Amino acid sequence: MTVRTVRILISSSVACLLLGLYGGLSRMGVLPQLLQHAVQHHGALMVVGFLAALIAAERAIALNNLFMNVASILFSCGGLLLALGFELVTDVLWTGGVLSFVMWTGWMWLNFPKNFSNLFFTFAAVLLLVGVALFIRGLPSAWYGLAWAGFFVAFIVGERMDMMKIVNARPTSYVVAGLSVPTALVGLAFVSKNLIAASFGLLLFSAARHDVALRLFRRTGFSRYLAFGLGTAYAWLAMSIVLWSLSSSLDTILHSVFLGFVATMVFTHAPIILPAILKTKHMYSPYLYVPFFMLQAATAMRIFSAAMLNVGMWSLSGIVTVISVIAFLILGPVKTLLRKTIYTK
Repeated sequence: MTVRTVRILISSSVACLLLGLYGGLSRMGVLPQLLQHAVQHHGALMVVGFLAALIAAERAIALNNLFMNVASILFSCGGLLLALGFELVTDVLWTGGVLSFVMWTGWMWLNFPKNFSNLFFTFAAVLLLVGVALFIRGLPSAWYGLAWAGFFVAFIVGERMDMMKIVNARPTSYVVAGLSVPTALVGLAFVSKNLIAASFGLLLFSAARHDVALRLFRRTGFSRYLAFGLGTAYAWLAMSIVLWSLSSSLDTILHSVFLGFVATMVFTHAPIILPAILKTKHMYSPYLYVPFFMLQAATAMRIFSAAMLNVGMWSLSGIVTVISVIAFLILGPVKTLLRKTIYTK
């Protein structure tokens, strides 16, 4: 992938991120609602325009894969056009992007047929497809929100499943993990958040107990940061399972996954993923703990504010979340790019 292509991917994805953050703060009443489409589609911009595009870009570069390259470009460009009000064009681009994502899973089965993670990558692609289809049809956000939450959990936790090979996990561990797929499918079919939460539990139980990276906490530097971040993300996923079972607040159950689990995983893996995308060296710094802990505080505030019906705390949690993201960008990729020159292979 050329430097020019990388720059296009990053600039469009970051633009979707910033527009999504603006939309979120506007929905909370913190900022004026000037860009109505960005406000209305805050979640779609963050999920597809930024996060799905980021995942696709990382896979495209790591595997030199055309399908994910196309998916990343279509996701991020579609997000920008969505914020500008070109919804029909976005529908076409995101449909093409998600189909390209699905084709990538077929490519994975052909080239790496023994990878257990392929099952979860395929399932994640199906959930992303379902979510995009429901979004295009204009159905309530609860429907596609559940599908997109499942997409991230299946993809991110599924990627950790290959750790079971390293520890020679028992066959029952593979069976338990595999049961998460039909459980989630039934949950989606009946729009049952409890069944989807149960599928999360099966994935968490299988992945966390075999994740060797969690054993790196006693080390120093990035190894400790990685272990701490993974442990925190798994803890948020466990909390999400409880909240999905007990809470009726859509804001709470979705953001417990999107902020607590997904965003924490992004912060944790960014020192590995972003250098691969930006073509720079390692970007880890101990200062990354500052935005990391800010994100955890913001997520906790978001959950507690919903439980206490505290609008002020709810809005404050959004402000702290945005500050944590901007601080992470400055201390991580921006600082790295200012220090290093992007190189081409």
